[in-house]
Amino acid sequence: MATGNRSIAQRRKLALIISNGNYSKKENEINDSVQNGKRLKYLLKAIGFEIVKHKKNVFVKQDMMLEVKKFADMANKEDLVLFYYCGHCCQVGQINYLIHVNDDNIEMNTIEDYGTDAGRMLDRLVDRQEQDTIPSYATIFILDCCKPYQLKDGTKSSARTQSKGLYEMQASDGVLIQFSCEPKKTVRNNLFVEYLLENITQENVHIVDVFQNIRDDVCRASEGQQQPFLIYQLQHPEDIYLYTKLFSTVKLPQNAKWQSTARTIAGGDQYNSGPDSTLDKLHCPRGLSFTPKQAILIADTLNHRIIKYRQDEIVGQKIVGENIPDHKNKTLCSPTNMIFHEQSRSYIICDYQNRRVLQWFRRKGAHLEVLWKNIACFGIAADHEGFIYISDTENHEVRRYSDPTKRGVRVAGGDGKGNSLHQLNHPTYIYVDLDKTVYVSDSWNNRVMKWKNRARSGVIVAGGNGYGNDRTQLDCPAGLVIDQWGSVYVADHWNHRVMRWRNGATEGDIIINNKHLARNDPDQLNGPEGLAFDEDGHLYVADCYNHRIQQFEIEAN
Repeated sequence: MATGNRSIAQRRKLALIISNGNYSKKENEINDSVQNGKRLKYLLKAIGFEIVKHKKNVFVKQDMMLEVKKFADMANKEDLVLFYYCGHCCQVGQINYLIHVNDDNIEMNTIEDYGTDAGRMLDRLVDRQEQDTIPSYATIFILDCCKPYQLKDGTKSSARTQSKGLYEMQASDGVLIQFSCEPKKTVRNNLFVEYLLENITQENVHIVDVFQNIRDDVCRASEGQQQPFLIYQLQHPEDIYLYTKLFSTVKLPQNAKWQSTARTIAGGDQYNSGPDSTLDKLHCPRGLSFTPKQAILIADTLNHRIIKYRQDEIVGQKIVGENIPDHKNKTLCSPTNMIFHEQSRSYIICDYQNRRVLQWFRRKGAHLEVLWKNIACFGIAADHEGFIYISDTENHEVRRYSDPTKRGVRVAGGDGKGNSLHQLNHPTYIYVDLDKTVYVSDSWNNRVMKWKNRARSGVIVAGGNGYGNDRTQLDCPAGLVIDQWGSVYVADHWNHRVMRWRNGATEGDIIINNKHLARNDPDQLNGPEGLAFDEDGHLYVADCYNHRIQQFEIEAN
C-alpha cells in the first residue's frame, strides 16, 4: 500500500469484492454468489465505502492476484480496507487456495498451480512485502467459501474427492479475518452471507462486535451446525467502526416548548447541588455534548476533569482529569468544552488554562495526545467531514483544523478584538451546521454571529444591542445550538436564562427562566453555560454556579 499522513478528518473506506459462481464444473456452481456480491456492494456504498471493484467470475489465477495488487496499490496506510471473496477455496499443505471459475483442469495434485494463495493475497493487502513495517490502519479479510468443492482425485480418472474446507489463518497487526464457517469444515446450506448483510450496516458498533454478532447469529440460526471463524489483531488505539452515523442538525418542532421545571440529572439533587469533587457532584460545569449512544459529556471545569453520565445514572464516570489543575499527562486545568469525535472514536478536549487541545483515546492503551498547543481554546465543534473547529479567546477568532501538524484555517474573526462585523471579542461557544456555517457566541460583544463558509465577515443573528435583559439583548452569551429551522438557542449567562432567536428575528423568546434572577430553584438558573439537546428534544443546561446539569423536558405537541 502507499503511505499517507494521518488526518483528524474522516478516513477513506475502500472495498474489493470478488464473486465466483459460474464454475466450469456444474456440480461446483454457486448460483447466488454474484447476486450476494451485488447486495454487499450496495450496502457498503450506503455506509460510505468506495467500491474499487466488484469482480465477477474471475477466469484465471493471474487475474485474481492482479485485482488484489491494483487494489492494494491505490490504498493508503490510513485507509480502512475490506476484501470479500465468495466462491470456492481448497487447502493443500496448510495453505488456502482460492479457485477461479475455469476449473476444468483443477485436480487435487494441481491446486497449487491453478489456485491463488489466500495468504499471499492478504500479505499484499497489508503491505507485508514492503520495507515499511508500520501496520495498516485496518484490513478486513472475508472468505465466504464454506461450500464443498468437488474435484478429481488426480490418481484415478473417475475418482472424486471433496475439499476439506479452509485451514486456520493467523491475523497480523491491524488485520481481522473472517471465515464463513469453522476451519477444516464445509456446509451445504451457507447462512453466512444472510447475516453478513443484516449486520454490516450497524450504526456506531465496533468492528469486532459486528463480526461477533454475525458469528452468533449464524450459530443460532444453524443450531450450531455452522460456526463462522473469527480472528483479529487490532492494536490501533482508536475504535474501528464500519459505519459511523454522524449527528445532523438538531431536529425540533418549529414551535417547541419545554417544561418550566427541570430535573437535575448530574451534580446532586435539585436541593443539594453544591460544589464537590465526588463523582456525583460538579464544580462550575461548562461545556455539554452527547455521544452517539446518548451519554452526556460534561466539562467539569473547576474539578479539572471530563465526566460522562449515561442515561438515568446518578454517579458519573471520569473520562480524564485528576481533580487538580496540572499540565502533566492525564491532567487538565479548567477544561471548558469537549466533543466525542466520531471519525476517530476519541474525545477532543479544550484544556483551556493549559492552552492546548487534547485527544483522548478510550479503548485499550488509553492515552492523551496533544493536537494543538499555545492556543486559548474555549469552544469546540466538528463538521460532518470530521474537521475540528476551535474558538480562540485570545486571538478573537475561530479556526478549522484537519491535521495536528498544521495551524488551521481561519473561518471567523481574526482581525483583532472589536465589534465590527469582521471581528470578534472573546469568542467562546461555537456550533457548525451541515453547510459548514459557523455560529459563534461573541461573548464580550453580547451577540451571536453567523459566518458562512469562506465568508470574510459575519452577520448578527442574536443580540448585538449592548448588554441588557430585554428581548433584543444578551449579556455574555454562552452555550449555543442551532435547529433545522435555523433558530438559535443560546444560554444568556448573566441574565440567567435560555433564549431562542428564530431565523431572521430581531428579538428572542425566553424559553427558560424569565425572571432574570440567579437562583437554585428547579425552574431557575445561575449562570447557564453549555446547552445540548438529546435525540428526543429534551434540553440540557449546564447550570454553572448551581453546579448541576438541568434537564428540561420537551412538551408534547
